[in-house]
Amino acid sequence: MAFLTSHTIISFLNLCGWGLGVYILCLTGQRIHDYSLSVADKVYAIEWYQADPKLRRDISIVLCRAQKPLKYECGILGDFHFVTFNNIMSTGYKFSTLKTGVGN
Repeated sequence: MAFLTSHTIISFLNLCGWGLGVYILCLTGQRIHDYSLSVADKVYAIEWYQADPKLRRDISIVLCRAQKPLKYECGILGDFHFVTFNNIMSTGYKFSTLKTGVGN
């Protein structure tokens, strides 16, 4: 148990905190993306084509806009979704194994 120093435990907890924060951001971005794609299906299912002309025009605008999903973006990281989370975690793992390999 000599390898479990207070510095190692604090570093591990810090890593878990950052990982959880990134996961929550990516989960939120994924949900925004998924829900925005489902809007077009739900709007089309309300039989908008039988409504009055003004409502049909407004709903057709919503249908056109709903074809492109919303994105939760962050500058250098790009869009937040599960693919981004996977990329961040795998890159972090690669760097940590590289650091461990170089340190020996």
